[in-house]
Amino acid sequence: MTDFMAVITDFLAGLQPRERLFIKVGAVALAIALLIMMLLPKWESYSQIKGQRDTLAADFIWLQEKREMVAGLANNCPSVRQKKENFKADLSHLVRRNQLEVNAMTETDNAISLTISGSKSNQFLKLMHQIACRGYLFSKVIVETEVDDLSKIKAMFEVSRVN
Repeated sequence: MTDFMAVITDFLAGLQPRERLFIKVGAVALAIALLIMMLLPKWESYSQIKGQRDTLAADFIWLQEKREMVAGLANNCPSVRQKKENFKADLSHLVRRNQLEVNAMTETDNAISLTISGSKSNQFLKLMHQIACRGYLFSKVIVETEVDDLSKIKAMFEVSRVN
């Protein structure tokens, strides 16, 4: 190591003062360039991570603001264990439980059509809520009053199973 230092010292001693200054300035510039090359990728990744942190913080604040709204979206459907094979019986049971009458029920390969009659409109709304809670999707709903008796309501639902 001392031989290497001696070679460098001898080399620098043989140069003019102006050349020594030029080599010193070049060494400082080279050191600064190497330092920038080493720190630049770290700075870029820091900036990228800081941007992600700011975005996530904004998302977190937005989620906190919407927490009450999401809690209000609960559908209040009770968890019901249901056998997957007899959908017609399940729907008939729901209709009877709501004190309505099944006039007709037809089943196709992916949907069930119900024609129901009754006199209480709130019971129809409760029935629709219960059917939706059981995992059925309404594809058609027609509610009409009977022509000869306006107190009687007739409804046609077409539902399909989603889960």
